[in-house]
Amino acid sequence: MKEDGFDRLVKWATKYKYMKWFAPIYARFKEMLLYALFGLGTVIIAIGSYCIFTETLNMNVLYANAYSWVGATLFAFFSNRKWVFTVHETGKIAFFKQLISFSTGRFFTLVIEEWMLHHYVVVLGWPNMPVKWVTQVIVIFLNYVISKLFVFSSRGGRAKKLIEIHEKNKELVAKYYKNAKIPRGGTHMRHEEAVKLLEEKGQSHILKFYNTLSVMEKDALLSQIEDLDFDMIDMVKEEKGYEMGEVSPLNAVTVKDIEKNRDEYKKAGIKAIQEGKVAALLLAGGMGTRLGSDRPKGELNVGLTRELSIFKCLMNNLMDVTNEAGVSIPLYIMTSEKNDKDTRTFFEEKDYFGYKKEDVQFFRQEMAAAVDFDGKLLLEGKGRLATSPNGNGGWFASMKKAGLIEDLHNRGVEWINIFAVDNVLQRICDPAFIGATLLSGAPSGGKVVHKAAPDEKVGVLCRENGAPSIVEYYEMPQEMIDARDAEGDYLYPFGVILNYLFRVDKLEEIVGRSLPVHIVKKKIPYIDGSGELVKPEEPNGYKFETLVVDMIRLMDDMVPYEVVREKEFAPIKNLHGVDSLDSARELLKQNGVEL
Repeated sequence: MKEDGFDRLVKWATKYKYMKWFAPIYARFKEMLLYALFGLGTVIIAIGSYCIFTETLNMNVLYANAYSWVGATLFAFFSNRKWVFTVHETGKIAFFKQLISFSTGRFFTLVIEEWMLHHYVVVLGWPNMPVKWVTQVIVIFLNYVISKLFVFSSRGGRAKKLIEIHEKNKELVAKYYKNAKIPRGGTHMRHEEAVKLLEEKGQSHILKFYNTLSVMEKDALLSQIEDLDFDMIDMVKEEKGYEMGEVSPLNAVTVKDIEKNRDEYKKAGIKAIQEGKVAALLLAGGMGTRLGSDRPKGELNVGLTRELSIFKCLMNNLMDVTNEAGVSIPLYIMTSEKNDKDTRTFFEEKDYFGYKKEDVQFFRQEMAAAVDFDGKLLLEGKGRLATSPNGNGGWFASMKKAGLIEDLHNRGVEWINIFAVDNVLQRICDPAFIGATLLSGAPSGGKVVHKAAPDEKVGVLCRENGAPSIVEYYEMPQEMIDARDAEGDYLYPFGVILNYLFRVDKLEEIVGRSLPVHIVKKKIPYIDGSGELVKPEEPNGYKFETLVVDMIRLMDDMVPYEVVREKEFAPIKNLHGVDSLDSARELLKQNGVEL
């Protein structure tokens, strides 16, 4: 390439020691540097003439901008053609073709600039010159792209290069779209495919409102249909589900045992926390629907004369331990599709309740479709299947999918204490509980309370086929509920409170194993045949859930750790009555919490 005046100038300047650094930069980025230089000149001409036209001659901003554009465009064309870009075609015809295409490109960006000036200066009344400067930055970038790719390029060479790139990446692109869940220009599934599939499965009713939907709503619904697990849905018709094995009692570390060994347990737990081996995980995917709220359940205010959300109660409980140990504990929060954004926003607005922001991370659990008692899919909107979080059993798999297992390793975490969102009294990362579990040698532990009644709606910790297990209240046969030992005491007196401690390496070992699916009766809002939303007062269908208790069945052993019911068990499942907002408030008062 022929040496020009700028090459000679840089060659002369870089002879000096203090300028030698500029030589390789100029050689590599000459085009961009010269474009920036003449772009600055173009801006000076455009801004200068525009300022004279508007500020001195009081000309209308749109006319002034058009006149300044003419001068700036001519300067830019000649400077770009002579010094900035390599011109592949010469001659009079090529010159005028380049001038026309250059001016066309500049006219395109002029239209954008005119619109911005009209909208922000004329309509909104924003300051004239600042808006002009911003528009110039945008226009300069667009003009560079147009000049580089369309005006001064070698058309044949550029097309050839694009074809080479396309061919090189075609196989990779095809492979990506074959395996990716993200649709290309819409969902993978076509309407006719969905019709055929749903007819085969007896679920055609969910397309009743399809023709009334927008394009995006149609794609979203087809995407949901494509992801349906019909084997799971058919479990309702086939009456499949969890089949309980042979159960036997599992002895607990009782309150008396704990009081006797508290110092030893607590010392071991504090040491593990201070060494960074313990993390907390909040299961917060639920909504406050049963509590009369359409917000995340954790946002519910339990205070009377002051604001005290469930989230705030839990964070206070966790910080009791971090203050005692003198270190922060990593906190992971599992949300759901329905409340993820609101939960994150709530924590941001509350400044993480005084907790270290860098130690709090969020991730989302998966969703599952809901059906009525006949196994028919329900719609929660005309273009959306009724779904709900698929239970808390997949929390570790969801955590892994979110890339947070690596974070656990980087932090040196060996144990995770998981806990539910609705128990406002529970102690989180309780040093004595951690210590008792560690010292036992078991890979897991679970907090339990004495049941208030044999048929209380809590799961029971026991052994099943010789391994630790939890049988949920709705799966428990009456003979198990009533079973007593020789002394007349109930064989299964302890109920779990969904506060467990798991060893991370054991979780990684079992993460790939499938968990049983629990079919649970629930009140499910749905769209009826006329398109109206129905909110049932009684259970009207089934939700499919995997439960954290099923992970326990994959553990080698577990330590049941009894806590005092009145001090650590205040679940909020209803507004009034048993396990309600009312009962939780009373227990909070008894424990000295100001409401």
